[in-house]
Amino acid sequence: MNFATAHNAITLPPPYNQNSPADQNSVSTFINKLFENGTGQVRNPTAMTNGILAAAQADQPGYWLIDNATQAAILELWLTIWTNHVLGIANTPTNGVPATTRATDIALFESIAAYVQANHSALYVPDITYHGPVAGPNSAPVYDIDGYERADLFLTNTEIAQPRGLAAAQKQFNILAFLELFATGAHFVAINSVDDIPFGTPPAFLDMFKENGALYEKTSTAYMHSHYSGAKGLTNIGAGYAYPNDIGGSTTGTMLGGYIGARTGSTLRTIFGAALGALSDAITADDAPTPCPFVCSLLAGNTSWLAPNTFFQLEGWPGILSRGFGAKGRHGQDFSVHQTTKWNIATYGASPFSEKRGTTVFLAPNNWNPVQSVTTWTQYAGSKTLQGWYDTNLIRPTANLL
Repeated sequence: MNFATAHNAITLPPPYNQNSPADQNSVSTFINKLFENGTGQVRNPTAMTNGILAAAQADQPGYWLIDNATQAAILELWLTIWTNHVLGIANTPTNGVPATTRATDIALFESIAAYVQANHSALYVPDITYHGPVAGPNSAPVYDIDGYERADLFLTNTEIAQPRGLAAAQKQFNILAFLELFATGAHFVAINSVDDIPFGTPPAFLDMFKENGALYEKTSTAYMHSHYSGAKGLTNIGAGYAYPNDIGGSTTGTMLGGYIGARTGSTLRTIFGAALGALSDAITADDAPTPCPFVCSLLAGNTSWLAPNTFFQLEGWPGILSRGFGAKGRHGQDFSVHQTTKWNIATYGASPFSEKRGTTVFLAPNNWNPVQSVTTWTQYAGSKTLQGWYDTNLIRPTANLL
């Protein structure tokens, strides 16, 4: 995909070291530079807003805050973890994964790869074209939508046996496209609801974050979030998960996107976790830890109370209790740009693929057929009751969808 890149994009100096003290080659220093927002900095809200609006007008499907070499380094690492898992290759330095790579990054992309392989998943990306601003020239972009493009992600047994063949290479190109969308903050929904796939429903994508799931030990419960109201009955309290749980201060008092997060566990831990975490957060909430993973703020959750699908997206930084429930600090400055552009903001870039304008990206079995409704909101469990934040002014169906 042809994404835009900020003119003052941040560089990760090679060779980087995730375990070193915070020097110029550490991931911690790199991440902290990404969040500096003074005049001339890549994350200055005005500069980032202008860059996103220019990218939208140029019909580019994303906006990078990191330069080309850094994009390649991060994406190739994630792709190597994914393909090594599929091909049964141990993740070691001799197989393209540095020994210092954080365990949470390895576990995440191995888990997604395992899910994709087990369920023959494909990527469904909205086919959108820039239409114009919703109001004045510096307001949120409006897009025309003309359906979805599908790209298979799972490798067949034949492709696994011939990983250097053309068919396997195409699948790896598709996986790379998924990773680009992920890194820039696209909103994904994994279709795993019996309401949407009546026969042969895959297990919930969210299961990997729950107890007995592969990512459970490094996951926090997100007690509140701003996505899919009613996902926990009358509210969305307790319907989401934050990964990993050791970014943004305490592992027990983390908040992500305006919701309190505490490790699932005893009642006492739930009650006192946030209070204890607030003390730690006051010092370390908006500072990258050393060592630091590349995935710092992943949110996943249910899309509805009954027969839910799973949503997930990479955010910029956890919204922290001591930073005004996500309204201040790193998360807050990203949210202000999101409010203006209605692009999603992630650690490494921004994406027009936001559920708030009906441009959700789907991870679904390769025989799924997305159905567009007259409101331009794709039908799936979680969308069939129109959400209050969905802005129909930001998306326009083409004649093919009417």
